[in-house]
Amino acid sequence: MNELLTPELEALIKEGLAHNADIIISKEKLNQVELAMDIAGSSLYPSVNALANTGNNLVSGSHIGKLQLKANWELDLWGKNKSAEMASVSQYFSATFQQKCWSSPLLG
Repeated sequence: MNELLTPELEALIKEGLAHNADIIISKEKLNQVELAMDIAGSSLYPSVNALANTGNNLVSGSHIGKLQLKANWELDLWGKNKSAEMASVSQYFSATFQQKCWSSPLLG
């Protein structure tokens, strides 16, 4: 095969791989799966939210301030969140394998 591989052919193959729509789509799918995996795993941890606001009453001249702090942690008694995370990990490895198949180097 080396006798058939010319610099021009090599350049054309590299350009074709760089602009292949299937490869570009599979890379973006992999990015989406990575983000979904992060989101699925985040529900396993506690979350803390803070909210602050103020207001002025022009008639009475009073000033009202509020501060809220909310902590939340959903217990995963039935394993719903853990199984969602594991499904995302499975999708990640599937998308990674597909990406490697699409962008496998043809030039050795």
